[in-house]
Order: sequence, then C-alpha cells, then structure tokens
Amino acid sequence: MKNLKWIVKKQQQRLSKADVTITTSKNGTQFIFRNNCFMRITKGEYLKTAIDGNRIYFDAADDVTGYKLSHKKEQKNKYVGFSKRLDRFVGDYNLLWDSKEGYYYISTDGKENFKNV
Repeated sequence: MKNLKWIVKKQQQRLSKADVTITTSKNGTQFIFRNNCFMRITKGEYLKTAIDGNRIYFDAADDVTGYKLSHKKEQKNKYVGFSKRLDRFVGDYNLLWDSKEGYYYISTDGKENFKNV
C-alpha cells in the first residue's frame, strides 16, 4: 500500500496565443475572441458569421441581425454563443483577412491557420 499514486486536482489554466477559440457544449457553440481581435471585425457589440467550406467569416452587425458579444468582468476576452453545434470547427485559430471578399475569417483546414494577418 505504500506505492499508492494519488490523483490530485490541478488548476487548469489554458494559455492560448490564438485570436479565436471555438468550443462546444450541450447548449451549442461558443466563439471566444482574444487580444481585442473582435475590434478588427466590429466597433459595436454585435457580429454575424457565415460558413463557406473550411472558412468562417465574420462581419459587423446590428442588434436585429447579429449576435451580441459578451464578456465577464474579470476577463478582457469577448465571446458569442450560438445554439447550433459546430463540432467539426472546435479549436484555436488566428484571425485572417480575405482581401477578395473584404471580411475577416478563420480557416479551419490548418493550412492558413497561423499565417500573419
């Protein structure tokens, strides 16, 4: 009995340098915008998204057509939740600019993910 290896609870702290993190739960999908990168997309409080293949595009929106960006007092990150689950997009991404379309986007194919904006 002296060789017991105890399993102890450790504080989990996630450090990510990515601009956008996508997570899912039973309630849907959440986009977390770090490093004030949401300010490149919108100066307001609302944004909308579009999915085209392996890219998710973001654009500014109003309170009628967009989802509200929220934040917790102790965090500078902003987040937005959707009721639709987007399991295949879970991960960390950098925000990129599509000069042809004129929108910011994230690429989920892994090839463009960490190019400089």
